[in-house]
Amino acid sequence: MDHADSLYLQRLCASLRPQLSLPFEEIAVPVDRDLANFAVHRHRVGPLLYKAAQHFPKIDNAADLILVQSYEKNLRAILMQKAASKRLTILLQSHSIPFSFLKGLGLANQIYSDPSTRQSKDIDILISPESSESAIRLFNESGYIFKSYSFKPNRPVRLSRQLWDIRQFKDLTFVDPKFATQIELHQRLFKAEPENFTSDLGASFKVETYPSITDCHYSLYFILHGALTLWSRLKWVVDLSLLVRAMPSPDRWQLVDLAKTYGCEAAVIASVQLADEMFPGSLDDEWLLILADRGNRKSVRKIFNLFYETLATSSAENSSLPNRQSTFFDVAPLIFGKQIAIPKLIWRRLLVSLSIRV
Repeated sequence: MDHADSLYLQRLCASLRPQLSLPFEEIAVPVDRDLANFAVHRHRVGPLLYKAAQHFPKIDNAADLILVQSYEKNLRAILMQKAASKRLTILLQSHSIPFSFLKGLGLANQIYSDPSTRQSKDIDILISPESSESAIRLFNESGYIFKSYSFKPNRPVRLSRQLWDIRQFKDLTFVDPKFATQIELHQRLFKAEPENFTSDLGASFKVETYPSITDCHYSLYFILHGALTLWSRLKWVVDLSLLVRAMPSPDRWQLVDLAKTYGCEAAVIASVQLADEMFPGSLDDEWLLILADRGNRKSVRKIFNLFYETLATSSAENSSLPNRQSTFFDVAPLIFGKQIAIPKLIWRRLLVSLSIRV
């Protein structure tokens, strides 16, 4: 871990606190160009830092330009995503295909005081496996541009292969030709997950267009999304700090109980601890009580240390990151424990590796 990057991370977290409604002190070192670039390119929190920096008397001119451009670019992207989401909603509802938006604008509107500060590059939607063929066919026929994971360039797109891809990769990517917005069509939530995880979540919020964070299955999905990336970007830790404070009291206990059923309690506890490590004050007395007899377990500390190491690494693409070391390494067994069958996981990854660009 680069010591300089760790210091930049600490400075960035301190600078973001006012925008997260957390107590803060005046920043001794002004926001400079290096920190602005670190926020924009490494951790995708440029728009948030732009708004937070308005609380500070000092900001480097070069940094200010970088952050203004980041915020304005995000505003344009949000407008395009809103328009693309509206178009998607009309299209899918007119063909009676149930779906739900995941993360993105729906999450930002629930937990951010200013949703325009959350950066998002695409639109994620969840459909049932039973609706996959109808939805993919509809996207193809409606002019959405398919971005292949495994097809050779210029190879004709066949529905049968798209269906094979969505089973193996868990989602397909399309681009809205009108708004140039990327759309990820999910059949399941994660590449490797406990049996029935996605169907349980869908049944819980009954495929609402915009699921609520008061649904523990949805909150668990979000936390696991970050955990399965080993919380590689601060953007998701910001979300988590806001989410844990917004969760109603009974839902917090229910969330931990639900995590137990999927073998991921340690990963959830370590994630909540990470939010408070990066943004002290994220946890109130009730959260501290929930963590009191769980946070010091060996399994939790091991996962927490891995989360922090990944977050503080200079680049999410760094080949030394634990989840990048091997073709057959996968963090799912670490996150879900024995609920992930290793032989089945290795077989799936082998199929995926053989299918790429064939």
